[in-house]
Amino acid sequence: MPTIDHNGHSLVEIDVDCGARTRLVDGTAVYPRRRDLVHLRFYACACGAYVGVHKGTLQPLGTPAGPKTRTARSAVHAVFDPLWRDRTDVSRTVARRQAYGWLAGALSIRFEDCHIGMMDSATAKRARAACLRGNPARSIMESTRRR
Repeated sequence: MPTIDHNGHSLVEIDVDCGARTRLVDGTAVYPRRRDLVHLRFYACACGAYVGVHKGTLQPLGTPAGPKTRTARSAVHAVFDPLWRDRTDVSRTVARRQAYGWLAGALSIRFEDCHIGMMDSATAKRARAACLRGNPARSIMESTRRR
């Protein structure tokens, strides 16, 4: 849960790119030309890094990231998301959880620490490479059949 500074502004712990604390801002601070995004909330850093929040909460979607990390995360989502979204044998929730379980194993990190929105640029690049090797979708399906 975010802490509050002496001015009453919410803070999220640390920006993965520069290590600074962030401030809670509205959509105009991140997307000044997008009037349709004014109502959205973001944690933003003076260095330009930001992260959105879950709808209806102040809970961040991940960790704040600048352009380099956002690009790396987007590249992972492009190859990772189809692995679970295209499955029809289980619910989307189960498919997504299984896919993140597979990715955590491929990266040798704890399941609880495996979320693309929390990855730094280097980890995101490793995750993308893992998704591109072999056939992760088949590995996910095979591991669930063995249970």
